[in-house]
Amino acid sequence: MVAKTRKQTGKSPGQTPTERDRNLHHVSPHSKSNIRRPGRESKAFSHPNGLSVIGHKLGLTSSSLWKLGVTILLGEYHLSQLFENDRHFSHLSNLEKEMAFRTEMGLYYSYYKTIIKAPSFLDGLHMIMNDRLTEYPLVINTLKRFNLYPEVSLSKVSALFVFQVASLFASYILGYLVAAKMQSILVTHMITLGVCFILMFGNSMLLTSFYASSLISIWVIIALRDRFIQVFKPGVVIWVMQGLAWVGSTVLLKFLLSTVFGASDDAHISGLIKSKFTSYKDFHTLMYTCAAEFDFMEFETPVRYLKTLLLPINLLVVALVAARVTKTSAKTEDADEALVYHSLQLVAFTVLAILIMRLKLFLTPHMCIMASLVCSRQLFGWVGEKFRHQAVVFGLVAMMAVQGVANLQAQWAIIGEFSNLPQEELLNWIQESTRPDSVFAGAMPTMASVKLSTGRPIVNHPHYEDAGLRSRTKLVYSMYSRMSGEAVKQNLMTLGVDFFILEDSWCTRRTRPGCSMPEIWDVENPENVGKIPFCTHLSRNSRPYFNTVFSNDIYKVLKFSKDLR
Repeated sequence: MVAKTRKQTGKSPGQTPTERDRNLHHVSPHSKSNIRRPGRESKAFSHPNGLSVIGHKLGLTSSSLWKLGVTILLGEYHLSQLFENDRHFSHLSNLEKEMAFRTEMGLYYSYYKTIIKAPSFLDGLHMIMNDRLTEYPLVINTLKRFNLYPEVSLSKVSALFVFQVASLFASYILGYLVAAKMQSILVTHMITLGVCFILMFGNSMLLTSFYASSLISIWVIIALRDRFIQVFKPGVVIWVMQGLAWVGSTVLLKFLLSTVFGASDDAHISGLIKSKFTSYKDFHTLMYTCAAEFDFMEFETPVRYLKTLLLPINLLVVALVAARVTKTSAKTEDADEALVYHSLQLVAFTVLAILIMRLKLFLTPHMCIMASLVCSRQLFGWVGEKFRHQAVVFGLVAMMAVQGVANLQAQWAIIGEFSNLPQEELLNWIQESTRPDSVFAGAMPTMASVKLSTGRPIVNHPHYEDAGLRSRTKLVYSMYSRMSGEAVKQNLMTLGVDFFILEDSWCTRRTRPGCSMPEIWDVENPENVGKIPFCTHLSRNSRPYFNTVFSNDIYKVLKFSKDLR
């Protein structure tokens, strides 16, 4: 039997891809009848217990499934208790509970609220598919815009699938995935992307994403694998050339598709990536990078990984996997494929987390998964006999638990109660003192709360991924620029705004040099540098451009007079 080789080796020019794949995977009929791959025995299917079948599909025993279920329940209870301790959520009024849903959480929950309060489900569905409250006066299909299907909610982070596909492609380049298997995975991704595109009413952002371009690029590279073998030497050279071909063709195809479809919804992603490696900056990239969660990973995170031993163990595991790969000239176990893939996925998540701190939520769980490999005899058999290995694992877990228990105790010690009296006063005033069709503008997080709790039309919201919404928000945020009052008022009148909710903190807050709203606007309007921000004038006196109709310690509501329009 010919084993699958680790490296892509050159073949004679006369050999066809079909013949090559046949040779790579050829097994005689006699051999096939006598060979059982690990975990493929039919024993699991002989039991009527459904858990056995599920466990077989997942590669887990019934006992492991029960343990996994208990762990999930304990984790759910832990998180719900943390939230309850922090907010005292169960004792809040309905308005306070809604106020606890900030930014996009509040926006998405407002659509759920719309459906459950509608006369019927179909009426509610029609209302969110013909919504005029979110981006007044536009009528938008929120199912298309906001990925409201639970089944396709992951499409919102479709950019992350680029890194998953990249890890798979790297496994293919190294010889740990044969062409046929890689293509079957690509087909699955393409079908899923197509289903998302249909269910989201033809959202062009899906087809013009780096993810879609990456799928096409990898398919073409695999189709041309024989040409690569003929032109380049086997080994590192062909690996590098295939990687460069993937990066170059993906970027080129993405911009070609964006041009053809006229899509610019994800242009901010390109700008954000560009700003990480160059001095490039504009209004939209600064809106992201000035937020701590979109900045580079802070130093405290790797320190915490060190204290819990998560980082050292992961470095050891990846080093052992790399040593296993480089030392073994040929592989015969599918487990190697999984080890290589997850190691590459860990590298991808590490790069993401370093560039954008917010994305460490993908890195940390994967580090925990990789750390569990200390229990693997396959990687750590060199430690010694089974009992010694178990003792080492127990010792490591005990050492990790020292900081782990301290972390849990610190989390459990957080006791608080949600309270935001200024915003509660604002929402109550809007509900009682304005017409149902009054149109509001302001900071994106506040607008989500206004729509959720009052049902008033708004012109901007926190879903910043849409190009049109970014343009509208830029007009709204001109209130915090150094423009003239006439120019700002004209911007808001263009959107049909009746009331603007001014927050002084947005005018003065400065997370770091160059990151206050007036300073962000200085990048767009350098000719206004040095002038007093318009919001500063309004904090003193809103006339002659607006009338102050409500104010408290945090919020000031400015009204346009209809006769002045």
